[in-house]
Amino acid sequence: CVSYQTNAAAYTKKLDALEGEVKAAIQSIPEAKRVVITSHDAFGYFEHEYGLTFLAPQGISTDSEPSAADVAKLVEQVKHDKASAIFVENITNPRLIE
Repeated sequence: CVSYQTNAAAYTKKLDALEGEVKAAIQSIPEAKRVVITSHDAFGYFEHEYGLTFLAPQGISTDSEPSAADVAKLVEQVKHDKASAIFVENITNPRLIE
């Protein structure tokens, strides 16, 4: 039991250090640029915790299909914000990111 507690404490310390690194990295980004484009809106917890804004044409479920208007709105947002990078995740329908 003591070994589990020791391992848990060591792991928690590593996670806390990693969170500090993530927060520092995010703080180095100007607030107006803290926007993440993703295919579906499943990162509300991250958005709330780290002060980011996530934009997505789909809801939380990847089974839903975004409307053409939703995709067009997102494309305009990307152009307006002059997105400096787009990271593509492994999604079931690559047309959305394309």
